[in-house]
Amino acid sequence: MVKCSLAKTLVRKLGMGRGKAHRYLASIALLGILLLGAAIMVGQATREPQSMAKVYTHAQVVLRASHDLKIAMRDVRRQERSILLTGDGADLGGYLERHDALVRSVERLSAAAKGAEDSDDAVDGLRTAASGYLKRVAAAVALARGGEKVRAIATLRRAGEDDALSAIDENVDGIVEGASGRSRSASTRSHRVTDERSRLVYVMLAGGLALLLLAMLSALALRRSRERIDGGGEFGKCADTDDLTGVANRRKLLAVLDLRIAEARTNGTPLSFAMFDIDNFKSINETYGHAVGDRTIRHVVRTALRMVRLNDLIGRLGDDEFGMILPKAEQNSAFVVCERLRKRLREEGVPVAGEKPLYMTISSGIACLTDEDEAGSLIKRAERALYIAKRDGRNQVRLAA
Repeated sequence: MVKCSLAKTLVRKLGMGRGKAHRYLASIALLGILLLGAAIMVGQATREPQSMAKVYTHAQVVLRASHDLKIAMRDVRRQERSILLTGDGADLGGYLERHDALVRSVERLSAAAKGAEDSDDAVDGLRTAASGYLKRVAAAVALARGGEKVRAIATLRRAGEDDALSAIDENVDGIVEGASGRSRSASTRSHRVTDERSRLVYVMLAGGLALLLLAMLSALALRRSRERIDGGGEFGKCADTDDLTGVANRRKLLAVLDLRIAEARTNGTPLSFAMFDIDNFKSINETYGHAVGDRTIRHVVRTALRMVRLNDLIGRLGDDEFGMILPKAEQNSAFVVCERLRKRLREEGVPVAGEKPLYMTISSGIACLTDEDEAGSLIKRAERALYIAKRDGRNQVRLAA
């Protein structure tokens, strides 16, 4: 008795863990959100190298095209100076070859820098300067081919005086600076992402450890709460089981009935509750003594346990009165269970020392859950059906109206 009293005290204290379990679950949910956000950021960090590689590749293309353009411009300037110094317009053929190379270089650089917002103005300036310069060159070529070499050289000299090539050079530098700026920004962003990833590793590690700890505490709290409901564990069994038979006591049976009714409502499944007692049990005690009466009760319980499913529950409501919770069972199914139990008990006797085996009968009443029922009304309807079975002669099963 002292042990059972101590167990009940501990169970009451453990019951306080149910409220804490909800807080643990809420904390786990918050940590889950944190880890989800961290996972998203890690995914972004994983994509960052691809973005950086794209920026670096683009910068390399721009730098290569600008380098080719500057070489073409130097060749053009060198050829231009040769023509102006010698006054020999016959060398315009070589000049045109370098001019064509310059045109191709301008096109390559413009295409490479296309789409970069910080280079749009420089690209437009490059095209404008190149267009103006090329018009002057085209005019000089036309004059030279018409035999007017002096005017052709003069036109070329004016093109040089306009310093269009310098304008081209200036815009090329602007395009290169834009590409270099994007590379520097990518490098800075890369360092920042690397730092963030390092911090995220520690955050995720700490979060994972905290999540593991909270999960363990939550599982422990939920297990203890479950033990209070299902009778799990030594303390739960002491508080929720009948000492004589080992099945659920009245308090446990009623608590589980409330849960099964809620489940049946949620899932839309049937639920039956049966009550039965031993016919003329008082006379058994008076004739054979309480020891045989206790043996008879245990025999009834052992037989009943063989008749039911694993998810059914048998509990002792009173001296020789028992209840059975039958989830997902219609009245007809419950009737079959009770009828089988009645016949088996009538055929199997309880051994009595120096006497013939004691045969007994039971009476049962069954009620199936309706929309209007709660635990109390369901039990009352089964009890009324049991009373009718007793009134009509015992040793029978009756269904509630």
